[in-house]
Amino acid sequence: MRTLAFMIVLAEVLILGPLMLLYGQVDPCRALAAEMANREGPTSLVGDIINGDPEVAARRDIADLSTGQCYVRIYQSWIHRITG
Repeated sequence: MRTLAFMIVLAEVLILGPLMLLYGQVDPCRALAAEMANREGPTSLVGDIINGDPEVAARRDIADLSTGQCYVRIYQSWIHRITG
């Protein structure tokens, strides 16, 4: 029984740990929005006023995704970042 509990906790740490370390949160959809905003690059102050916060815009774009779809997209984003 302890082995099963250990495996569950280990899986949670391996899945949620990187999200917490990289984005400061464990919600994969919010982390995906932060990743999308970071990939967009720095914006000017005028651009922020006109277009709004890029993370908020990214959250709007991914609002209809499920948690699983957000995990898949953030994983794909990491792979794309690594491979170029």
